[in-house]
Amino acid sequence: ATTVAAGIESQGGRARAYAVDVSDPDSVRAGVERAASDLGRPQVLVNCAGVGSAQRVASRSDTGVVRSAELDAFRRVLDINLIGTFNVVSQGAAAIARQHVAAPHPDDDGVDSIGVIVNTASIAAFEGQVGQAAYAASKAGVVALSFTAARDLAPLRIRVNAIAPGLIET
Repeated sequence: ATTVAAGIESQGGRARAYAVDVSDPDSVRAGVERAASDLGRPQVLVNCAGVGSAQRVASRSDTGVVRSAELDAFRRVLDINLIGTFNVVSQGAAAIARQHVAAPHPDDDGVDSIGVIVNTASIAAFEGQVGQAAYAASKAGVVALSFTAARDLAPLRIRVNAIAPGLIET
């Protein structure tokens, strides 16, 4: 993210990347406030935090013992990928809307919106593989969250979209 932001800056644009703990509302709030302070009125938010946990819902060990999945591992993935995405969307949208009230005239680009939020889902939301229950569920949740957030934020003139990439080198 830092490299992408630097590339945008080198081309004359304005961008920053901030490391925050998306599962911590105070960390997200501080990042959003810092972005507004550094860049002025926020207009674009890209949500791409994500982790995975490879475990089957239930599995048999080498000794024949059947075990259920570890709930804490499942919960951690949902906390970061889904709840974290909601946390950033909610706080980011509020910051975009608040800044718009202070500066009610968006750029004259012909687009009837004051900001856009892009959430990163995954092809796993639609085609989860063996051992991806937590990841697939969390990314399917991001897809559903994005639809709902788009409807919730439309009256504030904030667009919300989700991308669902396949395997990529990260």
